Amino acid sequence: MKRFLAALCLCALALGGVGVRADAVTVSAPSAVLMEKTTGTVLYAKDEHTPREPASVTKIMTLLLTMEAIDSGALSYDDVVTASAHASSMGGSQIWLREGEKMTVRELLKAVCVVSGNDAAVALAEHLAGSEDAFAERMN
Repeated sequence: MKRFLAALCLCALALGGVGVRADAVTVSAPSAVLMEKTTGTVLYAKDEHTPREPASVTKIMTLLLTMEAIDSGALSYDDVVTASAHASSMGGSQIWLREGEKMTVRELLKAVCVVSGNDAAVALAEHLAGSEDAFAERMN
C-alpha cells in the first residue's frame, strides 16, 4: 500500500507541479486527497469522506504488480518492453503504441499514471506475465 500511495503522490506531483499551494489548486473531480507519504499529512482534500468507486482498478493493479516485480528484482525500470499487436490495438485512453515499438518500463509506468494508457498497461502486463490473460490471473 505504501508503494501505491508513493506512486500516486508522484503522479499527483507530476501533474500538479512542485511548489503549488494547496489552496490554489482547482480539482474538477468530485473528491480528491493528496497526502505526504512519510508523515501522512494531508496536503489537499476535497470531499474526501464520500465513498466512491475506484476509477481504474485494473490499472492500479497493473502498477502494483509492476512495482512489486521491480522491488523483487524480477524487473527493472530500464528494461525494454516491445509492444505487441494486441497492446497496440487497445482503444480508449492510450499513448498510441505501434506494434513492435520499444519503450522502457519507466516510460510505460509514466504512461499508465499520467495518461491512463490502456495500451501501455497491456504492454506491461504482457511483458510481466506473457499474456493479458496470464496477468489477469496474477491480479486475481
